[in-house]
Amino acid sequence: MNGHPPANFSWGLLGIFLCAIIFRYVSRETLYFLEISIHELNHAIVAFFLGRKLRRLWISPFKSERGRVGEVTYRGGGSALITLAPYTLPLLTIPFFLSSKLIAPAV
Repeated sequence: MNGHPPANFSWGLLGIFLCAIIFRYVSRETLYFLEISIHELNHAIVAFFLGRKLRRLWISPFKSERGRVGEVTYRGGGSALITLAPYTLPLLTIPFFLSSKLIAPAV
């Protein structure tokens, strides 16, 4: 140890700081829309990589008459991987992980 906090600690503090700013200055509606967008994009990305032909990617800030705010439709049959994609594919984690490899010094 050289008297400095570990790099992971600094990144963690930065994450907490950014979250505090986002939750303070970005409206709940915008955050909800972004959450739904990421959720539906996860379905679409996995469906595409499994060879399904995407027919429709629909995201709305307002609920439809069926109570939905987003929907992905595709041809080629369903799959548990597509259904579970939003819960298993870390869509936002991947770019941050890759960028951290470019920013962080090699050990």
